[in-house]
Amino acid sequence: MNPNYELYKGSTQMQKLYHGEDKIYHVYKGEDLVWRDRAYDKGETVYESAVAGTTNLNILDDGVYEVYCIGAGGRAVATPVYDDIGYLATGGSGGGFIGKFELTAGTYALQVGSAAAGGSRNSYITGVVTSGGGGDGIARLTAGAAGAAPVLSLTPTETTLNTAGNAGVAGTGGKGSSIPPITRLGGASVYETYGRGGGGQASEYAGSCWTNDRGDYIPQDGYIKIVYVEDSE
Repeated sequence: MNPNYELYKGSTQMQKLYHGEDKIYHVYKGEDLVWRDRAYDKGETVYESAVAGTTNLNILDDGVYEVYCIGAGGRAVATPVYDDIGYLATGGSGGGFIGKFELTAGTYALQVGSAAAGGSRNSYITGVVTSGGGGDGIARLTAGAAGAAPVLSLTPTETTLNTAGNAGVAGTGGKGSSIPPITRLGGASVYETYGRGGGGQASEYAGSCWTNDRGDYIPQDGYIKIVYVEDSE
């Protein structure tokens, strides 16, 4: 909490400083910051990642934090059936939560959901919120399921977004010359492009099928962001 110095009044270490009724947050020696009453400035991003993986985050101060937690997207599958028809089932998108919580200082386990084949789709902050990842498409017209709505372990002080993801779609195409290949996006992201589902193209010919590997059709990992807002009441 204290970058360089500790402040004392007699033998008592000062944790809070006031000028009249106004709280002092920073003390400078010339141009150098030598003390502040909290580890983070208001609006400071404590953690942010859109890359799949797990980590332990040490939150240094009690306070109100804005939390973003978006599950990863599921993957599409294309099934060619030669001389018959092609089947496409796209992936669902992850569920998402954006809101504020009063968090206590301590260590929190985090996971940003993975959109990779076989990856763990859920995103979570242990003891706070888990957002479900989107389901994979299943061959022969079973679209990927929408990611589950967030499960809250704490009561938020404010909620901006709390929703399940969006399901993928399924369809057929590419039967002979009369029906063109079918091309579809996956389930739409609930926040920006994070956690969107994978899409692709299906035809009766294997060489005309592709999924999850280009542009807007690539499924996206989840997203977690934690921003310090203010002191707890």
